[in-house]
Formats: sequence, structure tokens, C-alpha cells
Amino acid sequence: MIVAIAFTIAVVVSCLYVALYGGRTGRWGGGILLSTWPMSWALSKLMPSYGKAIPVLFLVDLMVFIGLLVIALLSTRRWPIWCAAFQLNTVAAHLAIMLSPVVLGQAYYAMISIWGVPMLFVMVVGTLLDRRAELRRA
Repeated sequence: MIVAIAFTIAVVVSCLYVALYGGRTGRWGGGILLSTWPMSWALSKLMPSYGKAIPVLFLVDLMVFIGLLVIALLSTRRWPIWCAAFQLNTVAAHLAIMLSPVVLGQAYYAMISIWGVPMLFVMVVGTLLDRRAELRRA
């Protein structure tokens, strides 16, 4: 429970920072994560079993990957490429789990959620570095 609260705070703070200082790229990237993270969490809690939740969560994470990939392709920033790559790892974890006959619930959750932490770090540090570069140019 404490980990979930800490991660929620990290998501909100990171996405707000990126939205405020990351320009259009930050607003779109932060908006995608800020809107889909609660949806994924709610879906995982509302589904009666992990087996039923996996396809739905896979679709959500696939849509997040597509959104981040589009942002990476349209942006001049570098951090969206890293975020799309981390999200691709999450999508790959979903596929591996769907192909595996036996997966424990906690292992499934760990495999799909582990990539969120480095993604938040890359978003914030990337935005910070972009902001420094813009201030030097000005």
C-alpha cells in the first residue's frame, strides 16, 4: 500500500513538472501517463482475476505505447524515445505473460509496473536538461 501511494505521488509530481516545463511534448507525454495510470490501476482492481485483466491492461498499455511513440516521432526532444522504449518493455511483458500458462499475480504486476519508475525519471531529467539547454541559448 505504501509503495502504491509513493508511486502515485511520483506520477503526479513528475507529470506536473513535465507539463509545466516540458512544453508541448511534456504536456502530451505527462497527460498520457497521468490519465492512463489511474485507469490501469482501477481496471486491475475491478477485474475479478488477473486472467481477465491482462487483455484489458494490455490494450491500455499498447495505446500508451502508441501515444508515446507518436510523441517521440514528432518531438525534437530525446526523452520521449526512452519513454516509448520503456513502455514497449511493458507491452512485451504483457505478451510474455499472455503466452505463459502460469503466472502469479504479483509477478505479473511487477513485470508490467517496473518500467514506470525509470520512465518517470527519464521524463523529469530529460525535461530538466532540455530546460537548461533552452536557458543557455536564450
